[in-house]
Amino acid sequence: MKLRMTMEISQNLPDIKTLIDLTAGLIGIAFDEIAGVGKDSGTPDDLTAIDGIGPAYAGRLNEAGITTFSQLAELSVEEIRDYMKLSESQGDPESWLEQAQKLS
Repeated sequence: MKLRMTMEISQNLPDIKTLIDLTAGLIGIAFDEIAGVGKDSGTPDDLTAIDGIGPAYAGRLNEAGITTFSQLAELSVEEIRDYMKLSESQGDPESWLEQAQKLS
C-alpha cells in the first residue's frame, strides 16, 4: 500500500510542480497588478509643457517614475513635493496639478 501511494505521488509530481509554478506565476501577476508594476504608462509626455516645470523638475519627476500628464495629475501636492524634494516655497505644485489634469 505504501509503495503504491509513493508511486502514485511520484507519477503526479510533474502535475503538482506545474500547478505550483502556475499558482506562483498568477500570484506574481496579481501582486504586480496591485502594485502597478509593469503598467504601461503610455508614451512619455513633455512635462516641461507645464508652466513652472523646467528640465530639472521634469528630470526629478521622471526619476520618480512620473513621465505622463496623467500620472502627475493623480498625485497630491504633498507627493509632488516629496518626489521632487521641494520646500514649501519652491515651485507651484497646485498649478502643476491643474495643468496636468487639463493636459491628460
